[in-house]
Amino acid sequence: MEASINTYGIDFEFLFHQSPQPMYIYGVEDLKFLDANSSALKLYGYSIDEFKSLSLLDLIDPRYFESFKRQFLWKINGDGVIQ
Repeated sequence: MEASINTYGIDFEFLFHQSPQPMYIYGVEDLKFLDANSSALKLYGYSIDEFKSLSLLDLIDPRYFESFKRQFLWKINGDGVIQ
């Protein structure tokens, strides 16, 4: 992340990167990954550069891809805003 997010004295960037739970951030317009913590990188087996070259769609099991599109992607309107 470019800048640390700090609200009410809480360093969310630190919490994000130190969490034992796999976490990632993706853009709502193109679903490309912007950042991931070390737990997510370990789980999926990618370096941070490799992970940032992927999109959320790349992590979806092909057997469930159509279901995912119906349940998630339909919420994104033409402006790239999730409703």
